[in-house]
Amino acid sequence: MSGVELLLIICIFSFVVLAPLIYGTVVRNRWGVNTERVVCPGCHTPLPFWRKPTSLRQALWGGHSCPNCHRELDKWGREVSA
Repeated sequence: MSGVELLLIICIFSFVVLAPLIYGTVVRNRWGVNTERVVCPGCHTPLPFWRKPTSLRQALWGGHSCPNCHRELDKWGREVSA
């Protein structure tokens, strides 16, 4: 495999991985990355940046459980329906 082929494979792989990540961050879906602190919409409690997942959904896609009002939130701070 030549250097040009290897570079092409790396570029394609990077695009396949980074495109959903960048798009998800812009439109705020489950594939995106949230780097800002989340505040509970119900009781306005700031949630810790480092979280401990309480469900499989939170472990896979991110999210929080409010310690005060026990709402389940996604990684963007929106309430998740049960």
